[in-house]
Amino acid sequence: MSDDFTSNDLMRCMIRLKGRAERLAPEQVVESFSTVGPLLDSISTEDHQIIFGRRGTGKTHALRYLYTTRNEDGDCALFIDMRNLGSDGSIYNDNSLPITDRATRLLIDTLAFIQDGFLDYAFANSATNLTELTSPIDRLGDAISRVRVTGEVTTTEEEKTSSSQSAKIGFFAKLLSGGAQAGAEASKGSTSQIDSVYSRKSSGTEGLYIRFPELVGALRDVVNVLPARRVWVVLDEWSAIPSDLQPLLADMLRRAFFTIPQITVKIGAIEHRARFISDSSSSDYTGFELTSDIRSNVRLDDYLLFDNNQEASLGFFKEFLFRHIKSYCKENEIPGPDSADEVYRKAFNQKTSFEEFVKAVEGVPRDALHIASICGQKSLDGLIDIPNVRASSHRYYQEDKSSQVDEYPALRDLLVFIVDNAIRKKRTNAFLLSAGTRDDYVDALFDRRLVHIRQRNVSSRDNPGARYYHYKIDYGCYVDLIATKQMPQEQKFDDEIAIEAIAEGIDVPTEDDARSYRRSILDLDTFYATYPQYKPEGKS
Repeated sequence: MSDDFTSNDLMRCMIRLKGRAERLAPEQVVESFSTVGPLLDSISTEDHQIIFGRRGTGKTHALRYLYTTRNEDGDCALFIDMRNLGSDGSIYNDNSLPITDRATRLLIDTLAFIQDGFLDYAFANSATNLTELTSPIDRLGDAISRVRVTGEVTTTEEEKTSSSQSAKIGFFAKLLSGGAQAGAEASKGSTSQIDSVYSRKSSGTEGLYIRFPELVGALRDVVNVLPARRVWVVLDEWSAIPSDLQPLLADMLRRAFFTIPQITVKIGAIEHRARFISDSSSSDYTGFELTSDIRSNVRLDDYLLFDNNQEASLGFFKEFLFRHIKSYCKENEIPGPDSADEVYRKAFNQKTSFEEFVKAVEGVPRDALHIASICGQKSLDGLIDIPNVRASSHRYYQEDKSSQVDEYPALRDLLVFIVDNAIRKKRTNAFLLSAGTRDDYVDALFDRRLVHIRQRNVSSRDNPGARYYHYKIDYGCYVDLIATKQMPQEQKFDDEIAIEAIAEGIDVPTEDDARSYRRSILDLDTFYATYPQYKPEGKS
């Protein structure tokens, strides 16, 4: 244990932790990366794969770790943040442009980025034979330039004759051989304009126009020339692409990249915001099919919830805090902790306080960093205890999550409806939603980390034959009820008790009692009957 690293030093480090993986240098990505169970082995497979997870669950960190370590091992790894693709990513969202133009630009930008990545790798690797690379890289550029998305086509022919009048009056002076001469001049001209437009319009279904043999051949030749055993194409923030363009990009990946054995494609996406196929009813579909074309066996939302695996979750977040603090100390050349146990002992006053912290973060690493930072501020001259964790969670909920809901009345009213149905009436902080039900507002609450999925295939006590998703309400939301004394009557506190003074003996409920949550079924029909202004179009 380092005697030079005190609890006060630890709290100051926690306050300064960086909350986003893209802000970390490559070496910091590796130093601060923590894994749990088979996560690292799962994402390191050479199969094409989708890593699902909401914002903050660690997709970017895991993918950047994979990208960095594969490059360190001598492979060629390319990392593409789809939010920053192209010189003007907003063109993909410009619905005033035809989808064919938007999709064509997206595919060309993606391929051009990959081509540039090949060149960067080649120039940085002394083992590359640049002479052999010239021809295939040029052919790849030619193939990229011919990429088109075809579909609805409008051809317009215009013939115009202009009509306008103008007058000009001016003075002039000239120096002639016989002397000076002055005078004035005026001119008037006219043109006529007649607008005549002839249009021809033909419609069809959007589809790729790519010379795949040419593109695949050039890609294969480039890969064979590069001094790398494998090429890893890592696409992060897939869900930032407009949903109508996603199947077209997926189709190009399937037809061009999936056919080359030396290439592995990894995609980071938010599950309910990802669309990989446009029509699965036909054998000639656009996009790719999950499981048959690409694996989708990693869901980061399921890995770290305290209620799913308490020991794994505690172990992960103990190591997670240690690695981030150690990386920060190394970057700033200051003494740091020697082990995860040292961080644990110097930060928390007892085991139950750390357990409460892990419950509070709901399995979301980014939330863990923010709550830890607030805990550090509140415990600068002491250790973190349970009231501190709850106070910090309440502050983070109010500053970050609650504000996201308050801006959208539909989300606010749905959250109140869920809380009333689950906590007040069923005495549980969980609810069930029928499997297969897709609701934009529920997805938005999930995306904003106000509700969390614990299990994806459970039964109800009242309807055992049906299958449900098992959601739980965010810890911060429940603590907010404690602070505002809107809990069920049996668990209210006296008015004088502030959130900072919540007794340690009062627990935020868990879902251990399945009898409660299995009867707490979210009835969206009742919600929309109560708030008809939010009912989606076409919903009966």
